[in-house]
Amino acid sequence: MTEPSAGLRFSGRRRHGAYDVTDVKGVVARIAVSWTGNRFTVTDARGAPLCAARTSWWRLPTRWDATGPDGSPLLTVRMRGIARTSAEVHLQRGGRLVVQGSAWRRDFRVSDERGELVLTATPRSSVWSLRQHDHLVHHDPRTLRLPEVVALVQIWRTTVEEESATAAGAAVAGGSAAV
Repeated sequence: MTEPSAGLRFSGRRRHGAYDVTDVKGVVARIAVSWTGNRFTVTDARGAPLCAARTSWWRLPTRWDATGPDGSPLLTVRMRGIARTSAEVHLQRGGRLVVQGSAWRRDFRVSDERGELVLTATPRSSVWSLRQHDHLVHHDPRTLRLPEVVALVQIWRTTVEEESATAAGAAVAGGSAAV
């Protein structure tokens, strides 16, 4: 990533029903997530549509489709691996990206087809918390546009949060069954 952005902060707490995405100047986007968690819409700082995404699965989706401000296809994310530690991203305008994460940590990185890093996301809150996490995101603005960054980061965060919640539920159920 030769010219990374100054950084975007993805809030882990809702404010007025949405999650803010901010840069050094203030709010650049607001993410509103459906109650089922299987879709979200994003507006810019003025309230104009920026992007949206949805999946047909309620829990542990394997594919997300994102659209741009006019509803046209923006990108598709396909989760890979049993622990969902990676994903393949197809940009509608052309190009393929690979997301690499961790089953235990909430940071992730995105590389282009040549293997060059184009986005990094680092959690800014406790790793052990089961609620959404703040993330600091740096990206190469020559490779990824704001709607693509916001859609991709929110899809990954949603997937990791669902994975964590499912694992926590299984651990609680397993622990209560052992009693």
